[in-house]
Amino acid sequence: MNNRDNFVWRPNDNSVQTNLRYDLEAAHWVKAFKGASMKSSASFSKDLMVIGLIISLIINLIFFVLICITELVKWILEKREAAAEIKRREKAQLNAQIVLKKTRKDDLKKLLSKLQLPNVNITERDPLFKKAALHVVNKQKVSIPILQFDLEIDFDQACKIIDDLMAAGIITKFNGKNPRKVLISSLETLNLLFEIEEETEKN
Repeated sequence: MNNRDNFVWRPNDNSVQTNLRYDLEAAHWVKAFKGASMKSSASFSKDLMVIGLIISLIINLIFFVLICITELVKWILEKREAAAEIKRREKAQLNAQIVLKKTRKDDLKKLLSKLQLPNVNITERDPLFKKAALHVVNKQKVSIPILQFDLEIDFDQACKIIDDLMAAGIITKFNGKNPRKVLISSLETLNLLFEIEEETEKN
């Protein structure tokens, strides 16, 4: 019996044809199930591969982002450390300059105290006093004729400025035929002298 439509199944039929039919049906369904299982397994394997690739890409991306963030944080910390180091150096230099300035100012005060200078009111000085002081310290020479010629002033005003310079401790007193000497060697020291005078005037 080869025609499926003509086959009538009988539960208690144990004939060879019925058993053969059962075997063919069983083989057919086993083959069908195996094919479906293999297709399902292949599809599942492909899905696993795709999911694995996606997970791998995500993990690599996360690691890349973490590395970028780490490098950025490291760069920021290095910049902050460099800026802090520069500030520390600048502060140290400033402190050193302050200490050096204080030392020079103290030395200048000691020098002025040894000269036994008269007490003068700095507001009564000639208007050209500071200009003359700068000029004298730059040239390291002083005399009435020099002031008259360089500042284009008359004799009386030059004499007044000479007296103010002597009273401030910038030049020495008149000593006969010997020329006056300039006691202040640099403009920096002269500025310190002016600061000392202002501090004394305030006190």
